[in-house]
Amino acid sequence: MLTDEQANQLKKQLLEQVKSLPSEQQEAVRKQIESMNNEQLEAFIQRVSQQPTTNENKAKTCFFCEVAKGNVEVVKIYEDKDVIAFLDINPANEGHTILITKQHFSTMDELPEELVLKMFNAIKIITKAMKQFSTGFNIVIQQGQSAGQSVNHFSIHIIPRKEEDDAQVGWKRHKSEKQQLEDYAEKIRPLIEKTINEQKEVIEQQKQQAEEAKKETEGMAKLIKKRIP
Repeated sequence: MLTDEQANQLKKQLLEQVKSLPSEQQEAVRKQIESMNNEQLEAFIQRVSQQPTTNENKAKTCFFCEVAKGNVEVVKIYEDKDVIAFLDINPANEGHTILITKQHFSTMDELPEELVLKMFNAIKIITKAMKQFSTGFNIVIQQGQSAGQSVNHFSIHIIPRKEEDDAQVGWKRHKSEKQQLEDYAEKIRPLIEKTINEQKEVIEQQKQQAEEAKKETEGMAKLIKKRIP
C-alpha cells in the first residue's frame, strides 16, 4: 500500500501529465485523480504501467478506453453494447457530445463496416433528440494529428448549433483552379476503386467462410442423425 507521501507525489506527477491531454478532458481526469484514495491510486498506476504500449495493449493506456471501461467519470447521454456518447467537459456549445466505440480503434478505416453503421445510427438518434434545443449540428471527425486528433481512439464530435451562437467550427478556404481539382481527382479515383475492390474481396471471403461453416454444420448434423437409432 502506498504511503500518504508516496500517493501525494504520484498525484502531483499524474496531474502534470494531465496537462498533455486535450483541454476538453483535463478537468474530468484531474478530478478523478484527486478523488482517488491510496489503494485506488496504486491500482490505477499498476493498470496503466503494467505493459509497454504495443498494438495489442494500446487500449490499456488509452483515455477513451478508460472511459469505456468506466474508470473515468463522464456524463453519458447514450450507450449501447458497442458505443458510448458523453458530454464534452469543455464544449464548443451546450450539448457538445463525444461519441466513441467501446472497442479500441485508432481511425475510421479500422472500424468494421457494421460498427460504422452503428455509430452513425447513434448520431441519428442523438441529433433527433437534440433538435428540441438546436437548429443545426456540426458532425466533426478529427483523424490524424494533422487534423487535430489528440486521443488515439476514433471519435466523432456532435456539436449542436443555434442561430448566432459563438461556436467556431470551420476552416480557411483557398481558391482552387479546375485543373487542380482534376489533377487530384485523377490521383484519388484509382485508390478509391482499389479500396472498393478490397472491400468486395473481404465480403466474398466472409461469404465463403460462412458457406463452408454451414456445410460443415449440415454434415455434422447428418452424421449425428445416422448414428441415432
